[in-house]
Amino acid sequence: MQRRSALILGGAAGILGPGLVLAQSAGRESWDARADVVIVGSGAAGLSAAITAADSGCSVLLVEKAAHLGGDTLLAGGYFNAVDPVRQKSQGIEDSPELFLRHILASGDGKNSPELARALAYGATDALEWLEGLGARFLPKVSLIYGGMYPRSHKPVLARGQEYIRVLAEQALRRKVQIRTQTEVRSLVLSGRQGGAAGVAGVLAVRDGREIRIRALRGVVLASGSFGAGRELLRRHAPATAELPTDSSPGNTGLMHEAARRAGAELVNMDEVECVPGAAPGFRNPLRLDYDQTRMIMVNSRGESFVNELSTRREIARAVFAQRGLCWSVADSETVSRLDPATQKFLYQGLFAGRAFQGRTPRELAGKIGLPAKRFEQTFRSMARERRLHSPPFWAVPIHMRVHVTLGGVRIDAQARCLNDQGQPVRRLYAAGGVTGNVHGANRIGGNGINTAVVFGRIAGRNAAQEKLGD
Repeated sequence: MQRRSALILGGAAGILGPGLVLAQSAGRESWDARADVVIVGSGAAGLSAAITAADSGCSVLLVEKAAHLGGDTLLAGGYFNAVDPVRQKSQGIEDSPELFLRHILASGDGKNSPELARALAYGATDALEWLEGLGARFLPKVSLIYGGMYPRSHKPVLARGQEYIRVLAEQALRRKVQIRTQTEVRSLVLSGRQGGAAGVAGVLAVRDGREIRIRALRGVVLASGSFGAGRELLRRHAPATAELPTDSSPGNTGLMHEAARRAGAELVNMDEVECVPGAAPGFRNPLRLDYDQTRMIMVNSRGESFVNELSTRREIARAVFAQRGLCWSVADSETVSRLDPATQKFLYQGLFAGRAFQGRTPRELAGKIGLPAKRFEQTFRSMARERRLHSPPFWAVPIHMRVHVTLGGVRIDAQARCLNDQGQPVRRLYAAGGVTGNVHGANRIGGNGINTAVVFGRIAGRNAAQEKLGD
């Protein structure tokens, strides 16, 4: 394939309705910009798709509505689940892609695609090695994280999602991927194909108040994230979560979910929302002691244990919502010392702000957070050995549940093609990452966010690049 110019000036076309535009012509006069593959979103999914498409010899134009790259990946905890014979073996952990697959399917509760679950379970190891080949660095040990189900979570060297975006953005630029930030895609442009279903010809975007049309000569990849910050869609599909605070990227409003639907793609599992503990009201940074579930306990306002901390995120969230009064996470100082520097910094900021608490003994801690001392001491001591609560001072933070990510979205197949309600592909339209809706089902395993983005981002980029040139 010959690399093509990503920017060719041109004219305009007419709008058919909200979120849909019909291309009057595929000629140069109808477009303001063009590339072989156009990608919407710059998190791990979008950047992985961009790199893969570029490596296939295609010109790539990546569009991001924010002023910076990263999306939800930058805000994520950063953990990456993958079967890893080297790291896991050194820790005496036996694992396999088949076991990983069983965990994903059990977590999804029948609402996710076995085909996609298999692609993730078997593709995550290769995706991890691909990232390392690009320059990403991971710590030598794997761990079991909040909602993780099994110790296969890899932690990058840089805090949270910074390592992924640093490496992927650099590699995309090396491949001459054209990147346009502060450019919001509003709708998909459909081709006016005669005698058959219309395909996606490009996107309609707005930059600096000006409407621009971008031609995708081979395909469009949606990597725009979940609708975790989309209050309107949350009220429509998951009203019980609509008024909760969110730690999703502000740009994750679900605009591309609706655009894909209007282009013929089916949306599934839109009522499934993942809620996790986060920042206290009025406090910007998350205060969490639960990243390692094996070293903490959760108690309710009566000082009692109310959930198995090793449960899925869905089960823990339901248990927290069922309690009356404030719930707390409790851990010891050694556990806090094992957390990444950013998380420790937030905890100490919370401590000085009176939003996180320390006590030299369980009784002292109970007094500081207003729990019945005798009952809390009983709970603490009954679980201290199992959860390794040994090193004072002991910490406690309130559990404030937030919308972390929505699990519903565009239905895709194992080739990352967007499917209609008949199970047929929408021509030249692909999706990866949080915008998709049938990978995780009812619950997303902790550590299965960024790996999903990279696995399916690569698939989407590769397959979009292999599409025949458009009319």
